Amino acid sequence: MIIPLLSTSIITERLLLAPLIPADNDELYTLWSNLETTRYLHSPKLTAPTMVAAVVEAIAADPYFQRFSLRTLTDYTLIGTVGINDCTAKGIEIGFELLPRYKRQGYMSEALTAFLYNIWNQTDADIYAKVDTANYASLKLLESLQANRVFSTKEYCVEREETVDLYYYILEKKNFLTKF
Repeated sequence: MIIPLLSTSIITERLLLAPLIPADNDELYTLWSNLETTRYLHSPKLTAPTMVAAVVEAIAADPYFQRFSLRTLTDYTLIGTVGINDCTAKGIEIGFELLPRYKRQGYMSEALTAFLYNIWNQTDADIYAKVDTANYASLKLLESLQANRVFSTKEYCVEREETVDLYYYILEKKNFLTKF
């Protein structure tokens, strides 16, 4: 399944969500090289700013993968990203990360709510997220958005060279829209 590219920016009360562009690369390096931010991501560690350009180009070239920067409306600082990691017959996989100093302030809930509305304006597909069982902040966030934990599994993470315990969460349009 390929959904239409979400190419327009989304504005919330405090945030601007915009498709990643090469001008974001330096700020993305700050985000994606932060060990606390990337602790639960299943992606290669970025050890040089030049690696970000390759990641942004790969995202732009992949019709199943879309990423949006999260910027504050007060000063347009990049504080995180949210996006689609994959589109398959089982649904749309989402992912997100936030710089530590912006956690526990409702930014990611605000961003995900707007992002989910945007996706569901184009499709009725279920949306799912794979979350490390130790990632309590993401688990709590998904549950606050009416996501249902459907199963747990172990998955080998090549980047971390270890097996990790994951929960799979499903977000259904009908459940989400009745809450928000």
